[in-house]
Amino acid sequence: MHGVVTIRGLDTLYWLDELPDDRGELDLVEEGATVAVPPGLEDFPDGLERRSYPALGRHKDDPKQYRLFRHEEEIEPAGFEPIESFYGGHYSPKQWRWLVKQIPAMRAFAAIPPDPPGVMEEALRYIREGR
Repeated sequence: MHGVVTIRGLDTLYWLDELPDDRGELDLVEEGATVAVPPGLEDFPDGLERRSYPALGRHKDDPKQYRLFRHEEEIEPAGFEPIESFYGGHYSPKQWRWLVKQIPAMRAFAAIPPDPPGVMEEALRYIREGR
């Protein structure tokens, strides 16, 4: 059976072709859930700002139906509700076995605190001034 899972401690949803028997680090979100990924989602015409990730929505009447949107403003008019989680991709069993080995690194990266306000601007100023 296919479905959507999340890895404990990470705010990302992963769609699996087959749910593993040994769930280990996983929390099942929804068995039988599907996600629609519209063609051309990554194509951004000139003048449109490219997002670092697509917006994810869940159908208001069918919680097993998810969809990716280019912009968050498109979610509610399409009959979906916004989801706070990120889209982590769709995986075959072989791809998932590889990704599971990356969980410690993914958790370590997620645990890095954000830079304090102004740090990036200060670094850029030093670079521009040739320090």
